[in-house]
Amino acid sequence: MPLSNDDSSLEDAYKLVLSAVGFDQDKCISEMRKRGNKDEESDKAINVLWEDIGGLEGAKQELRDLMSSGLRRGVLLYGPPGTGKTLLAKAIATQASTGSGKRMGFIGVKGPELLSMYIGESEKNVRNVFQRARNDAPCVIFFDEIDSLAPARGRASDSANVMDRVVSSLLTELDNLPPDVIVVAATNRPDLLDSSLVRPGRIDRQVYIGIPEDKSELVRALCRKFGIRDPDYLFEEIRGIIPRSMTGSDLAGVFRKAYLACAKRMMGDAEFEISLTPADVISALHSTTPSVSESERVMYEELRDRRATVIG
Repeated sequence: MPLSNDDSSLEDAYKLVLSAVGFDQDKCISEMRKRGNKDEESDKAINVLWEDIGGLEGAKQELRDLMSSGLRRGVLLYGPPGTGKTLLAKAIATQASTGSGKRMGFIGVKGPELLSMYIGESEKNVRNVFQRARNDAPCVIFFDEIDSLAPARGRASDSANVMDRVVSSLLTELDNLPPDVIVVAATNRPDLLDSSLVRPGRIDRQVYIGIPEDKSELVRALCRKFGIRDPDYLFEEIRGIIPRSMTGSDLAGVFRKAYLACAKRMMGDAEFEISLTPADVISALHSTTPSVSESERVMYEELRDRRATVIG
């Protein structure tokens, strides 16, 4: 996971201290990044297993069932930000590779990155993504923030019909999708999507990716990533202070912050072996605000229930 702005400022401070005590800055920062970025993989080497993703058991089972029954077109992952949609998309590609015996390519795209101020460029960018997928097939295309590419058409603010043309281009590509290309889309705002996008034959399967009530599997996954030997003990120490609305991404940020604080504390040790303690994680938790508020968490669950009623 990339360092956030807060992490970058902490890293700068870390470098100053390292320099003052004579440590090899590059080596130490490299170790911190290696621990903090284990889930980053190149598009050509996607290998994310379901068990690598903490929590979300219901969503993972639903996606496994979809893959087992033969996911022909596309699936929409929707829910609060920071809940693991990108990792789930990579796990879909990994399972598809295992099932077919062929390496499944993975193309990750953020919707806003395809939009251009120049007339016709946005539509061209959309077409280029699908052409790349055809060239790399079998392949999974992951559209993050799909609502930026496919908002409901006919909006008064789109007087030049720019976004309408982008949506039309996207729908045309979906209608001509080869069978060995799967589209996975993600959004925090499914209510903003053009209804044509989720019609049968397009991105017609929808899975809610929420904030897990039980954070134990999230903590265990992060403990594996950061080399903590007794995840059960750590979870018992922190379970009472983890906010209900804290996402997996938030918790990952907590562990990165705790890891950096631990590194600073242990810099006097010649061996410099970083070992996180519950106190490090607790301190980081107290200084972290969840990215999703409690009222937003409730709003997302109500949205899930409304969509389940309509779809069902």
